[in-house]
Amino acid sequence: MSLGGRLKFGFSGQQVAITFGSLTTNGVLVGYRVDGQDWQLTNITSNATHLLVSPSSPAINVTYPVNPSTFELRVTNWAYGVQISAVHLGKGEKLFKIPDFSRSIEFIGDSLSSGYTNSLEGLSSFAYGTGAGLGNTEYSITAYPGICLYDQLCFGNARGMVHQWFYTSDTSYRATQIYGDKPVLWDFSKQKPADLVIINIGTNDSNQANNVSSTDYVASYIKLIEGIHAVWPDAQVIIMSLWEGFYAYGNSYAQSQGFVSEIYGVYQYFNTQKYLSNPTLYNPRTNSTYSSHKASAPFVSYFNTTGIMQHNDIGPAYHPTDVGHIKVASHLIQYVKTKFNWPLYATGPEVFHDTLYVSQSPISSISSRQSKILGLEGRDIKLELSKFDPIDTNGPNLVERRARLLTIFTSHSWYGKLSLSGRIIVPLIYNDDVKLNFYNIEGQFDHPMPSLIRRFKLPFHRLHASGKIIVSLMYNSDVQLNSLTPELTV
Repeated sequence: MSLGGRLKFGFSGQQVAITFGSLTTNGVLVGYRVDGQDWQLTNITSNATHLLVSPSSPAINVTYPVNPSTFELRVTNWAYGVQISAVHLGKGEKLFKIPDFSRSIEFIGDSLSSGYTNSLEGLSSFAYGTGAGLGNTEYSITAYPGICLYDQLCFGNARGMVHQWFYTSDTSYRATQIYGDKPVLWDFSKQKPADLVIINIGTNDSNQANNVSSTDYVASYIKLIEGIHAVWPDAQVIIMSLWEGFYAYGNSYAQSQGFVSEIYGVYQYFNTQKYLSNPTLYNPRTNSTYSSHKASAPFVSYFNTTGIMQHNDIGPAYHPTDVGHIKVASHLIQYVKTKFNWPLYATGPEVFHDTLYVSQSPISSISSRQSKILGLEGRDIKLELSKFDPIDTNGPNLVERRARLLTIFTSHSWYGKLSLSGRIIVPLIYNDDVKLNFYNIEGQFDHPMPSLIRRFKLPFHRLHASGKIIVSLMYNSDVQLNSLTPELTV
């Protein structure tokens, strides 16, 4: 099982353990969860048994139990995978088949759809976000980084998606080692047809290194959709415009795009009366086309991605950031909802794992109310510290407490043990019940060494406040955090 596939079953009891076989990629990161709880993450060891659900797991022994519970597991990386050798439950417990949801989506793409370079890759991509964000929707993701639509060698992919999509294995080294370089055709009759197919592909074709012509790209796109319509005649197809990063333009930025007129031309072609009156279909077994001799209603739509992302939504590796993927998924969900009248059923369960918004507190001790953040830069590592209230004052005099708190920060500060590389910025987080009179940080902790293990001091210059004060460590996206052991010294 690799990206796009999942393990899903119902179970009774309070324990689930899985034995992973020798064909498991050693160390592969998987996400798993029970019912509507948040994703849990773990690295899998091949030829080993992992206890994934226990009585202390989320959703086990909750107030309103669901019987049977649903277990779901997904692999995060497209090129890695797991082999399921056995599933173990508690004594006397049973496995149950969970019925599929009534609607399904197939995503077809390249590294953009697979979440390449993102925090959790496949679980951070817009494709995953769209499928999971709609709720009560089956979805699969057929997306290989570096692949072209046109059938040629592109960045390590021996074949293009116009060929590969119809076959049973992906283009990874792992798949080649297991199945060889001549996989068999996929038997679409054994699977439930998709209701919707969403395609975002062509970025690698437009790369000069692969030198794919407009003519070959368009012909390949038409052939792929003809093949999809042959195996899933009732499926709707959305083709997405491409984004290829941004470039400086005067005192602002402009977006680069690839095959703009070509993609829109494909959309127009499939909506002509000439095509719809007698659709041409593609047979991958014979690599030939044929006429359906049966009229079709329009089934191809065009989704324009222009303006959804801005230049800071593209990361250093020329792929969308986590936020960029969330933006695309959000717009695509609304498009699907409006275009096809699909209700939104995801009304609570987590979609993007561990996504922190500024309006939420990263500190568990103040999660009951909205926090205020000053000097927020970089990303939060969710460091939990004790409140800074370890002292006795002479009576309830608020001014004395403020003054003593100021002295603690100025004279003693807070120490911790840190192992990292990159730039560190320390903000102050405080609750609504805090009266902040003045606040300043003298400089920043900024060390150019590539690796650093040392005790450090947060250089607060002035702090004058009352209430619960919590210091949180923030770091920029170029920081590699190795370890952190907080200590409170006053």
